[in-house]
Amino acid sequence: MSKKDKKIKKLLRKKTLNGKEAARLLELINLEGDKKTGSSHQQFEDPITKSKITVPMHNKELTIKTKNSILKQAGLI
Repeated sequence: MSKKDKKIKKLLRKKTLNGKEAARLLELINLEGDKKTGSSHQQFEDPITKSKITVPMHNKELTIKTKNSILKQAGLI
């Protein structure tokens, strides 16, 4: 198992994630992020399906519902 796979697995095992961790997870699975300066949200796009996933970049933990929604949209659960 590669380092990248270990990092993905570690982030998926966490009960809660904050915005930075969710963004890092999406980057690890090769989704392209649109980093806008001063924005409170970051959008990621799947290069194959062109679907967009929005991640709130606030300084607090994401709710379980938001975390699960992001993971579902990314195809991780």
